[in-house]
Formats: sequence, structure tokens, C-alpha cells
Amino acid sequence: MSVEADAASRVLYAFEWQRRRVLRRAWMTLIFASLLFGLFIALGFWRNIDPDQLLLLSLSRRVAVLVAAMFALRAVFNLGRAMFRHTQIAQFSREGFAWQVDNDIHRYPWEQLRAYRKGARIWRVFRLPIRRFGQHRLTMNDGRAFVLHHGMTSPELFERAMDPIIDALMGEKIANTLRAGGNVRLHKHLFLTKNGVVVLKGGKKIGIKWSSADIRQMGGQLGIYAAGKNGKFKLVRRFPVHTVDNLGGFLELADATLSSHQPERFNLKTVGQNPRR
Repeated sequence: MSVEADAASRVLYAFEWQRRRVLRRAWMTLIFASLLFGLFIALGFWRNIDPDQLLLLSLSRRVAVLVAAMFALRAVFNLGRAMFRHTQIAQFSREGFAWQVDNDIHRYPWEQLRAYRKGARIWRVFRLPIRRFGQHRLTMNDGRAFVLHHGMTSPELFERAMDPIIDALMGEKIANTLRAGGNVRLHKHLFLTKNGVVVLKGGKKIGIKWSSADIRQMGGQLGIYAAGKNGKFKLVRRFPVHTVDNLGGFLELADATLSSHQPERFNLKTVGQNPRR
């Protein structure tokens, strides 16, 4: 049985990482490395050559051994991936996802998602990617976690396809938990309550009511602000966004909650009394 049979609705995103394909790629790369290394040795036996061509011969041997070493390193890398990683195939829809690991298939509706952390990142120089690292993580209610990283798929394409669905769902789940009087942990130093945001800083617990809080994402940082006596917002603490769970759902909730508790700040007209502060 394969994961393709599990698509109950239209697939919005899918990926496939096959161990045998990586292993095949590793052997092909190793063959190229061997051929280039053989060329390096063969050029060393070339004796009948004009003195003015010795420089070209020496340069050719250096290029051959350098490229052979690069192919060999790539082959070792691919062999390591094939040895220590499992075949993984996944399909995602509006209702949930099916994720196959070797011969085991795991099926989950989105309602069973507990935390979505976007930890995959790309370092760029002049918009050119120079390093890809980190991973996106889906943690379910039963504790099982599924990760997406650049070695198996594109976390950025996954975000474009699935974030609107996941963020809306997690924002609603957070709101329901707060309305029921529960607390929500986004980070080991960041919590949400019905009354506002709680930040742990320097061993102290700082509570910020919704009526005096501000939430800002600036690049890779999430900033938590509190209004001072003069009405100006001051930074309480920043958190790297790749360490915060359910960031998108939290930001959706924060936009709606802050505007309802601070209508004058967002130029919203209110009927009757202002929301309780």
C-alpha cells in the first residue's frame, strides 16, 4: 500500500524522498569520481610531450583530481543520507495529511496538530542562497513529530501551500483554549492567557494585558512590547521566529485581539462600552 491511495481530497502539496534514488545517485557520483581520478593517474604517465605543454598537463591533472575529490565527497554525503534516512512520501490536503515512512503510513487530520514550528531557514547574500539549514516541525497531539527540511523537500513551497490552512486552524485552537481559561505556550519564555501575554525575562514573569500590548514581527524576530505610562510602546523581549510554535496562528489571533482591546489605536468605531481592559 502506498500513500497515494490516501488522498481523500485534492492534494495541495506533496513530496517524495526515495532512499534508493539517493543511493543510485551516490554510486553514479562515485563512478564519475573514479573516472576522473583515473584520468589524473593516466595523465601522469604521459611522457612524450613538448616542454611548452607541461604547464597545461600539470593544470589538467590538478583540475582532474580537484573535481574527483568534489565528486567523491558528494558520493560519501549521499551514501550517508541513504544509510541513515528513511524513505518518506507525504501528501497534504485541506483535511489533513498522509505521511509514509518506509512501509508505515501515518494519517492525521489537521485537528490533531498541536504545534507547527517553522525552523527551516536560508542565508542569502545579494538574494543568492548560500546556506540552507533548520527544519519545519509538525507535532501532533499524540507526541509524534514530522519534519520537513531542505534535504527532502522545499519548506518554503510547503509554507505557501499550507500556511493559510494551518495558521487559521491554530489561531482558532489558541482562541478556544484562551476562552476556556487555559494557557498557551508558544516558547519556553512566552505564554498566552485570556488576559494577555506573559514573558519570562531574567527569572521574572512579566504580564502584559491585551489593552497595553503590541506584537511585531520584524524579519526573523518576534517582538513583544508593552505600553509605558506615556503611552509609548517599549520592547520587553525579542524571540527568534524559528523558536516560536504556531507563530502564524498567534499573529492572526494577536491582530484580532489587539484591535478589539485597543479600538482607538486602530481607528475602529465601537458601539456601547469599550472592551474590558
